[in-house]
Amino acid sequence: MLPLIPMYRSLSFSRSFMLTGWHYAFSIQHYSSSIRPPTPPYSGPSTKKSGVIIQTFDAMIDFRRQQARRTVLIHLGRSHSESELYKLCSRVGQITNMTLYTANKKECALLEFSTEQSVKNLLEITSHFINENRLPCASRNLYFASQYTGARLKYPPVGREVQQLDDTFIDKALNDIRNVSDQIRYFWQKTKLTELDTRLRFFVASLVEEGLRSIFVDTVCLPFGSSVNTFGKTRCDLDMLLSFEDFRDKNIKYDGKMQQLRFLTKRSYLNDRFQAQAYLKILADTLKHFMAECTNVQIILPARVPIVRFQHRLSDLQCDVSMSEFKSSYYMSKLLWSLSSIDSRVAPLVFVIRRWAREASITQSTPGPWFSNFQMTLLVLFYLQSIEILPKLNYINEQFATSSSSSSSPDVTSANGDLSDNLILMNELENIRRFHPNKSNNDSLGKK
Repeated sequence: MLPLIPMYRSLSFSRSFMLTGWHYAFSIQHYSSSIRPPTPPYSGPSTKKSGVIIQTFDAMIDFRRQQARRTVLIHLGRSHSESELYKLCSRVGQITNMTLYTANKKECALLEFSTEQSVKNLLEITSHFINENRLPCASRNLYFASQYTGARLKYPPVGREVQQLDDTFIDKALNDIRNVSDQIRYFWQKTKLTELDTRLRFFVASLVEEGLRSIFVDTVCLPFGSSVNTFGKTRCDLDMLLSFEDFRDKNIKYDGKMQQLRFLTKRSYLNDRFQAQAYLKILADTLKHFMAECTNVQIILPARVPIVRFQHRLSDLQCDVSMSEFKSSYYMSKLLWSLSSIDSRVAPLVFVIRRWAREASITQSTPGPWFSNFQMTLLVLFYLQSIEILPKLNYINEQFATSSSSSSSPDVTSANGDLSDNLILMNELENIRRFHPNKSNNDSLGKK
């Protein structure tokens, strides 16, 4: 069997052919042989319902956000000072995880405590630089000045990130693997986001959220897209959604009594776009002047979706922040995550089709009138629905409508009391396995 790399480089693939179903299916069949779906790819936090453990996207997001709030990112002033740092931080609280890595030639430590109070305790014993032209701003981006005093831990319980492999090394390794399915699995394992990648992304999002919460008390900053939908690869950009939790829907009554005191605030713009642009300007100024390690801040307002772009140096992440009251990008990430969690073959196949599309010049690294990775992902998902590996979305809605009609009180209603199709879909995606047909397709894609 031919190795994967020479195979996808030798295939010629035109955009016109891409639109034909048979050619698309033929291409996918070449890249999968016998990848079985033993378990879902995510095994993190879960919720319990009727005694059955059901993993949810929202639970994963909440877990990662809580984890980020218990985390600090420390630039080590000297190399090999991690034992001294660990000993110091252990005095203020229990350390759950400490991982060392290098970014922009800087030795860094991502350190997670067991409680948020431990982070507060650490910040209380942290001081500012003396006799330097620096603004005295506090954040969870810290610098450790090693003094090499006192006893040092011989073997501190510290993890170190395994150096990421470049494309050349991966290509050589793929040439030595004879089975195409094993090639797909290997390529996915070596290029997907690592645990450290995910932690850093949620940490940066928590910094942005923290920087604005002194002004907008209910601000949330949520990673979306490739960072959370299981289709992200190493070194991909971090997309974040900045949103105000819907304080307008909060009940103004407390214990049956009308609250007499209310905050005096400015009225927002009637136009959502103007409002987003105004707030993004505030964010850009905050990042540029006050938030450490945030550089190359650009504000791109004329775009279809206005964004603020910046580089976070200690994580080496290129970040884009947009703003929306509707969180549509978040819900799309939830949809893709839910579909991917059904079958462990989904994400590896998406990865290899994306790579093949890049090598065949179907996709480009810059935006333009060509296929994007997002569109390629949707095409793969559509194909997997057509061969009954993934359920069709109308099937989910029909099953939910049937179960809701037999229930005394539906959980999701629209403003007029009727079931909202969109809300039904988004809620039931968390229980999508319950609606998946019993006769799931466990055959290899190559047999279809």
